[in-house]
Amino acid sequence: MVTAVTSPLGAVWVLPLFLAYSALLWWRPDYWLVWILALLPLLDLTPWTGRLYWTEYDTLLLATIGIGYLRHGPHSRPALRKPARLLLALFTLSAAISLIIGLWPLGTLDNN
Repeated sequence: MVTAVTSPLGAVWVLPLFLAYSALLWWRPDYWLVWILALLPLLDLTPWTGRLYWTEYDTLLLATIGIGYLRHGPHSRPALRKPARLLLALFTLSAAISLIIGLWPLGTLDNN
């Protein structure tokens, strides 16, 4: 919600749309993937906002995850079975090792 309020486009435009999306997602949670894919080309507002690292699409994804977590609660049954969790853990470990290998020879600090 903070990113919607502090948007360079103005809270008058972004906040009501953000709240409407959250209400729609609360009402019909089954359509989250449809909304995410449909809004992907529409929410690339970087040329107008100037935001490069945290865009409106990131805010949309965060709202989707947040609403999904609120609807299911912290005590719900895990969605992944043990083999899938093992594969996800191995993938995460592989990604972490790749990140360390890619960053290991740390560059010198400069103005960038």
